[in-house]
Amino acid sequence: MTEKKIIGFMWRDKLRKLQTAAKKKRKTLLLLFASALFIVLAGLAVDLACQWETLALPKEEKGIFTVSDDSMLFDGFQQTENGWMLSGGSGALTVDADGAFVGRFCFSYQYEGRLEATWYVWDGQDEQPEIIEDSNSALIGTSVERLDKNVEQIRIEWTLDEDSSPLTVTDVYLVNAYSPNWHRMFFVWTVLFLAVFLWRGRRLLARRLEAAYLVTALAAGLLMIVLIPANKVSWDEEVHFFHTYCVSYFGTEVKSNEILEKLFVADEENWPYSLPANLDERREMNETLNRRVEEEPYDTSRGHALAGIYTPAYIPQALGLRLGLLLGLPFTLAYQLGRLGNLLFCALIIAWAIRKIPVGKAVLAVIGLLPTPLFLMATYSYDAFISALFFLGFSCFMDEYYHRERKITWPAFSTIALCFAVGSMPKAIYVPLILIVFLLPREKFAGRRQEILMKGAAVALFLALMASFVLPTILSPAESNDLRGGNTSEAGQIPYILSNIPGFLQMLISSIRISFPGFTIGAAVYGSVGHLGQELFGTIIPLFVLAVLFADEKRWEKTEGQAEKQTERQGMRMAWPARAWVLLLCAGIIAMVWVAMYLAFTPVGSDHINGVQARYYIPLLPVLYLCLCPDGLKISVGREKLYPLALAGAAVITAAVAARTMLTLCG
Repeated sequence: MTEKKIIGFMWRDKLRKLQTAAKKKRKTLLLLFASALFIVLAGLAVDLACQWETLALPKEEKGIFTVSDDSMLFDGFQQTENGWMLSGGSGALTVDADGAFVGRFCFSYQYEGRLEATWYVWDGQDEQPEIIEDSNSALIGTSVERLDKNVEQIRIEWTLDEDSSPLTVTDVYLVNAYSPNWHRMFFVWTVLFLAVFLWRGRRLLARRLEAAYLVTALAAGLLMIVLIPANKVSWDEEVHFFHTYCVSYFGTEVKSNEILEKLFVADEENWPYSLPANLDERREMNETLNRRVEEEPYDTSRGHALAGIYTPAYIPQALGLRLGLLLGLPFTLAYQLGRLGNLLFCALIIAWAIRKIPVGKAVLAVIGLLPTPLFLMATYSYDAFISALFFLGFSCFMDEYYHRERKITWPAFSTIALCFAVGSMPKAIYVPLILIVFLLPREKFAGRRQEILMKGAAVALFLALMASFVLPTILSPAESNDLRGGNTSEAGQIPYILSNIPGFLQMLISSIRISFPGFTIGAAVYGSVGHLGQELFGTIIPLFVLAVLFADEKRWEKTEGQAEKQTERQGMRMAWPARAWVLLLCAGIIAMVWVAMYLAFTPVGSDHINGVQARYYIPLLPVLYLCLCPDGLKISVGREKLYPLALAGAAVITAAVAARTMLTLCG
């Protein structure tokens, strides 16, 4: 064969390969376009189906209709120029609908503060009415209930305190019109996107779990942010927002106005159990917040203070909030951008931790994706900041612990130490875990001097942060602490403990023992979403977490010698003496958490401990799982199946919680 023919064959072969690659690329692009189109159309179809009864109404029954005086009966009200007024005590409004279809039933009112009402709705099919407990935010003046059915009668009852402001009902009307529910559509779009991504990207899941986790966590976390309103929904979120707002000024003078000051506390305008129940109320609340933040004078100065030792935990949230304000976005959008900053930072750190840790990757991904940890990332909180940095610190430690042949460097050690130290700044009670570096064997260090310097630095950080937590309590115990706990006092509680040490230790051990299962694998630690719901999926979550824990790798397959070309591999695990040291550190942290809450949040002399929440255990969960679970308990599932199933299972549980939130707040 001549050289010319050989060259011709080579060119034809190269051309065929290019054509094949181009066809695959076109096929992939067409598939992506078809998937995107399907997702968008499915969201629209679901929204139309949910409002089909309204769409199917005759033309003459569509629109906005004022309820006539003949159809209404006010009990306990007096008619005034502005409307019907209830000055105090009990009152009721009864409306006869005569079997007509009612989409959204609305009434406008004037009232100072939150308005509580009970709705009774008879549809003519059941003898017993549907009962709706309605709590309206002080930021709205129109109450809306989406009924979407034929109604015989509606009765709304109020009970006002004698010293409260009068309630004046100014208008009563119903709306029978299609209104796009963008929150519902966004929920469908997100769920379908995750379904397509997890199915089409299952090979990526097996190879790059950290990348798949990052995409899934950001999508699910963004869904949570979109569904929840721009006010307090999480534990102590008002306090965390206050600190974030101060940090967002980055050292310049912090100024606020009346409505912002109300968002800094759990006030009438920021009450977590008076959340908007649908998009109409959400829209009015947002408009009121945006208008007041813009129009009210900024006449309150809080100086140039940041947030002290807590400042690092609020920087990601402060950057998002400040960006929104600098761009001139409405306040409610800027508020949500602060939450997004927290989500981005924590999801990136956890993805880095998943990449670094040599064992337990699926466990770490599941912890970071289940409802409670993800909810903390999607709201104003420093808990997620602590957990993310502790996950990364532990992952980097495990990477060094298993790579015995590799000498530890100062950058690697600094990453471990700083993750534990900076992560402990908001809650120094967690800092004992930094002493995990004492498990690094001597051969990891370049010499005795380096070992002493590194371990000495860890001890110095431990002592400094522990002193910031312990010394104030010992030297100047507070006479009164968090009043939400009742008659609390460190100064009174410490002498009581010292006078009855055996009894206190018995109560402490009993409290930890009883709560431990729920606080480590149960719905208490994974299924609670702040003020939106408590301990969801009580049976499913523990079984799912245990299945992932038993299936995931808990020992590292270490390659020996020239194993790149061989099949022999040696399993390496954390020795039980090392596990005992780590568990001792965790036990000390857990005990200090309970003692701290007994001192600060429990009435003096109480026979039980108040205020300890399961979320306080989240930073310790990967450590506890990998140290407590015996290596012999193993479900034989390869990572090609385990990683997709673990991530998909966690995503399904979180999506179900998001669906519940959507139905409650975005109807």
